[in-house]
Amino acid sequence: MRSERLGDDHPVTINSMSNLAAIVAKLGRDGEALSLAERALAGRLKSWPAGHPLITSSRVQVAELLMRLGRDGEAESLLLAAWAGAESDPGTSVEIRGKVLRRLVELYELRGQGDRAAEYRGAVERLEKALGGG
Repeated sequence: MRSERLGDDHPVTINSMSNLAAIVAKLGRDGEALSLAERALAGRLKSWPAGHPLITSSRVQVAELLMRLGRDGEAESLLLAAWAGAESDPGTSVEIRGKVLRRLVELYELRGQGDRAAEYRGAVERLEKALGGG
């Protein structure tokens, strides 16, 4: 694996771990995917400044897996941190911002928290309107 040549904290190794987590998740092996995604997030937290879009993306990836595993409380914390990061970094793409918001809506709908879901659904709609899509 790349970590043997480049080291566990090298950005290429971290990106490979994140990509592998996505592949393993598609195979339905969520627990294994979560472990890889968490390692990728930990590496990105060490390597990049707070709020960096790669950290935001990793938080969403881990949160999605946590939601699939029924660990909604942990997923919520990560999604809220991802949203704070997305808001604080103007370099975060609209796609990443939209993904964070949509996952928050999904989470709160699953939990029966319609008011919270509506709050983030409104943010999605504003984002889409600003892009000319709504």
